[in-house]
This record gives sequence, C-alpha cells and structure tokens, in this order.
Amino acid sequence: MKHIVNYIIAGCLLFTASCTKTWNERNLPLSGERSKTTNVIDREIALDNDAYTAIVKLVQADLKKAAGDDTLTLQKLENYLTKAQAFPDFGTATKYIAQYLDGQTETTAAAALFKSVDPGSKLVVTFSLTQSTEMTSFPVSQVDTLQTEDYDAMGTASGQPGRYDNFDNTMGHINYLKTFLKLKYPYAKMGDKRGIVYKFYFGSPNGTLNDATIAFVYNGSEWDVMPEKANFEFTKEGGSRNWNYVNTLILSETLIGNFGTFTPYSLLGDAVWIPDPAYGAKMTEYTGGANHEGDDWLISAGLNLSERQVATLVFDNVSRYLGPDPTFDCGVYVSTTYNGGAPNPDDWTKLDWTATNAGSWDFYTSGRLSLKPYCGESNVYIAFRYRSTETAAGTWEVKNVLIEAVE
Repeated sequence: MKHIVNYIIAGCLLFTASCTKTWNERNLPLSGERSKTTNVIDREIALDNDAYTAIVKLVQADLKKAAGDDTLTLQKLENYLTKAQAFPDFGTATKYIAQYLDGQTETTAAAALFKSVDPGSKLVVTFSLTQSTEMTSFPVSQVDTLQTEDYDAMGTASGQPGRYDNFDNTMGHINYLKTFLKLKYPYAKMGDKRGIVYKFYFGSPNGTLNDATIAFVYNGSEWDVMPEKANFEFTKEGGSRNWNYVNTLILSETLIGNFGTFTPYSLLGDAVWIPDPAYGAKMTEYTGGANHEGDDWLISAGLNLSERQVATLVFDNVSRYLGPDPTFDCGVYVSTTYNGGAPNPDDWTKLDWTATNAGSWDFYTSGRLSLKPYCGESNVYIAFRYRSTETAAGTWEVKNVLIEAVE
C-alpha cells in the first residue's frame, strides 16, 4: 500500500511539472534561457590629456617599426599630438582613436571603459584637428583669414602672436581667437558661425609652419569652438572586438575648376554649365545682352544610400537677377529611376528649396536639405536644375556640395 501511495504522489508531481513547463513555454517563451546581461552603450566622449598621451604612445610604437617616408609622417604626427593635442588630418585621427578605444595599450583608460562593450554600441568622439572639417560647408563670407595687422593687434612682444605672425603651442591660441571674434563681431547673434584660417608653428623636431583652421559658434555671450566629431560603431568580427569608424561622408565636390563626379546636360538653350575656377559651377542663359530660354541640368553620379538611415545635402550658392517670371527656377532635384544620359524631368522630384534672388555676389549656404526619404535606395541622383525664359535668365553659381549621413 505504501508503494502505491508513493507512485501516486510521484505521478502527481510529474503531472504538475509537465503542466508548469507547458504553461511556461506558452506564456514565457524565453524562460528556459539563462538571463543574459548586455553592455550596449550610446554616449559621447571628448579626448582629454590622458587620451592624447595614450595615443602618442601608440604613434611611438609605430615609429619603432617605421622606415623612410613613414618615419617622417609619424614624427610629424607625434609632434602635433604632443605640442598641440591635434591631429593633422581626419583619416589619421579616426585610425588612432579607434586603436585607443580598443585599449591596445596598458595606459589607456579605454581598456576598462570600452573594451568589454557589446555589439551595437556607439560612441561620438570629440577631438581636435589642425584643419577643421566643420568649415567645409562655410561660405567664403563666413571665413576670416588672419592678416599681419590681426596678429599685431594681439601683441608684438616675445611670446605674443604679432612677434612672428603666427601661433605656437605656448600661446593659448584659442583664447586669442575668441577675443578676435568678440572684437570684430560685437553684434553677433546666437548660433552665428565663423571660421578662422591662421598660421601655427610646430616646434622641433621637424619644426613646420602650417595653415590651420578652426570653426566657432556664438552661444549668446561667447564664441565656442565647434569640435570635430567622429562616429564610432562597435562591431564583432571573427570573435574579436574592435571599434570601427563609421564614415558619414557620402559625397564632397567643390565644383571649383571641374565638375568632379557631376555631369552637365542641356535640354533647352545654347548655354551650358561651366566649372569656373573661382566660383564653382556657373550657369546663365543671359548671353549677347539678352535673356534666353533654357533648361540646364548638373547631375551627380549615382549615390548608394542603401545602408544609410539619414542623409542631408548642403552647398554654397549665389543667384542674381532671377526676375519675376514664375517659370524661372533654380532648384535641386532627386531621382531614383534616372539611368544616365539626358534627364527626363518626369523622373525627378524637386526638394523643398529654391534659390534666393541675392542682392550681392556673396555666397550663402543652402542649409541642410533632408534626403531621408531616399535612404535605403541604392541608386540616388542629385541634380541642380536651372530654367530660364526670355524675360528672366539670371545667374546661378554653386560650389562646396556636401552630402553626409547626418541630420
């Protein structure tokens, strides 16, 4: 009898367990898996003194293995990083910042902070360059190139910029440049941006005098440096963990002196787009002292936005004498069905932007035009379309075309 009772109890327990398992599987489908902790981060950091010191050690390690021209390049890089805490170019910056984040040296704090994060993590890293990529979208009218009198106004004594008409790492050039902007633009408004081109001397070894650039934005009371930013996305490949730079640049053409990857087409009119060596791509159907009808296109090469989540277009331009005729148009168009040759206007969609009838020949920026509706497409074309009539045939000049995966 005792054995029968034990069998009944055991059977009940098995039945209860099986019912519980069925309920768990039906209502908690992941209940059978071990809980997994994740370390996915999405944050911004700025390189500090310790970071630059660690990166210098990475460069020095490469110097020991270098030869020939590579040695000179690395010595120059070491000099920049040591004396000015700045990289000479964007490519070098992204390479060594990625190594720093990987924690490939015992001295780097990144070994503890970032080495163990999981795939899907993202970082935006702020750092300094001797050439500001932020200024690529600035019109000429927003850039100041320091002249002798500007350096002299900052002082001509020993250790001051006016002594040799340049800065070096001992002078605190950022403060000098902030003061320069505050005095030159006393009525600046919040959000105003200015770029400055200046001379910077990097001392021995291999002392050099370089053109350097920096971008500022006015915060309402002071001018702040617009820092460079690189996006890094964490990936896991072949069992290894490493940080990789995500290139946000999609297209960059100055259009000064040549069209680069753009191609001109004329559907109507005798005039054509020309690549002016000073003003960029230039178009007018005002010839021989008269206005003429025209429909003239300047079309980019196909752009692959299939893996982009966002994209924006920005360019510098100036347009004058557009006239009152409503059929006149200087616009930007997009197509995903264009396949080369003369464009069919039905294949194109106009962006929400039209050129302004400017009062001078000063270039102005278009502002960022969103291309987000075309992200995910693998064959996207951008076109600058100029149309004129016999009563309105102004001039349109376009340069510094930039498409980036940013909003």
